[in-house]
Amino acid sequence: MSVATCYIVCKDKFLILQRQPNKSHGGTWGLPAGKISPKEIIQDAVVREVYEETGIMINTINIYKLKTLFVKNGNHSIQCNNHLYKMPTLPEVRLSKDEHRDYKWVNSQEALRYNLIHDFAEFNTIFSDQLP
Repeated sequence: MSVATCYIVCKDKFLILQRQPNKSHGGTWGLPAGKISPKEIIQDAVVREVYEETGIMINTINIYKLKTLFVKNGNHSIQCNNHLYKMPTLPEVRLSKDEHRDYKWVNSQEALRYNLIHDFAEFNTIFSDQLP
């Protein structure tokens, strides 16, 4: 399975979302992310997932590709296609209430105070030179 993730960065913070309790990994915090549909271009999946989950419109031109990482989740191997998108001003966030219950703007250190989805703390370490 392949997923697209995106660090939405504004000034010295990035956006994390808390999953609804009834969802897989309920109550944990992570990035806007989701499965890449068959035949979907990865950057298009990033734009789609960010919009579906946050209401934030981004464009493919300014998406910066980070390293692709492979993680294990139970018996599944997941290809995480990680991206970064810098916003000039803090955008309005409109959560998809079906998927998420809250959001926060945090830096890498602040993110560690939250109940993060599996492997997210490790991702922040790997990408630390590119994150606030």
